[in-house]
Amino acid sequence: MPIQVREARETDIGEIFAIRTSVAENHASLDQLAEMGIGPETIAAMLAKGPYLWVEEIDRIPVGFSIVCEDTACC
Repeated sequence: MPIQVREARETDIGEIFAIRTSVAENHASLDQLAEMGIGPETIAAMLAKGPYLWVEEIDRIPVGFSIVCEDTACC
């Protein structure tokens, strides 16, 4: 199963949060992410700025994502 990497779209935001909150290592809940200032609107703003977010897919199903933060390393 090859992994496909593509630029994220606004329609991916829900899947990005589902993936982010499902990890065992460095886990953060939706509430914890919100406390850090990371929410759907934050991701939408990143998408509007430029190619800072990519989604990894297997068989067109999102299985991961990569994000680049301009100012900080806390995304």
